[in-house]
Amino acid sequence: MFRGDATQKETGVTDLNHVGENVKSYEDSAQHQKNKIDLALLGTINIASQLSKDYRQQMDKYNEKVRINQEILSKIIGCIKFCDKFELSLCGHDETVRPPNLGFFQGLLEFAGKLDESCKPIS
Repeated sequence: MFRGDATQKETGVTDLNHVGENVKSYEDSAQHQKNKIDLALLGTINIASQLSKDYRQQMDKYNEKVRINQEILSKIIGCIKFCDKFELSLCGHDETVRPPNLGFFQGLLEFAGKLDESCKPIS
């Protein structure tokens, strides 16, 4: 099954009187040891990690985007916790897209965007 002795693969075992010795000899062989390792690793090797350089670059780019999004979300959650701590409203009284009075939460996010470019709201 895993690339054994060439003569045994072609002819099979014909000498049943010495089969125990042949099995012992095969079990001690380097090929058998390699086959045992291959069987143990079967299905555990991540094939995606062995794919092309382009795939790995795409994965790195995706992981970086996820990291940036996590950082932004963490800062937004920090602003929400700040509003909660001081019992401040998260929305203003005007629900238009760009009201003159943004409300405390949106104002806090815009202020955070001025301090840190990663928090800057998308226009």
